[in-house]
Amino acid sequence: MPASHTSHTSLTSRPVPLLVGLAGAAAEVVALVGAAVWMLVDRPEGGADSLPYGIAMAVTLLLFAGLVGLGVRGLWRGHRWGRGPVVTWQLLQGITVATMWGLLPAAVAATALALSVVVLVTLLTPAALAATARTLGPAAGSRD
Repeated sequence: MPASHTSHTSLTSRPVPLLVGLAGAAAEVVALVGAAVWMLVDRPEGGADSLPYGIAMAVTLLLFAGLVGLGVRGLWRGHRWGRGPVVTWQLLQGITVATMWGLLPAAVAATALALSVVVLVTLLTPAALAATARTLGPAAGSRD
């Protein structure tokens, strides 16, 4: 592999704010998958009639995890399209936590809200924006 290609994809070539944001978003993906498993194993309310609810919630959480995971992968590769799913999830998560503040354990709510803010802020810093500015379309100025 050429040296120029390996240096572009190395960990050190990415700005720290981008790495922090991606790590936070990756942690959210893991948490979403864990919550999906929990919905199937230890369903809320625990009754047999809650199985369809548990399955629906698990599928929804896995879809969100997949979308955020694809966004993280895109941002890791420097593509700006990945920012949309990750930023959208941060907004959804932050609003959901804020509206459910009294229903969630305080530590869970505070952690989720703080993580959402940190990921959002770090991915929107100028350094992170510059590092993830590539597009998938034809090169600028080409007529393809």
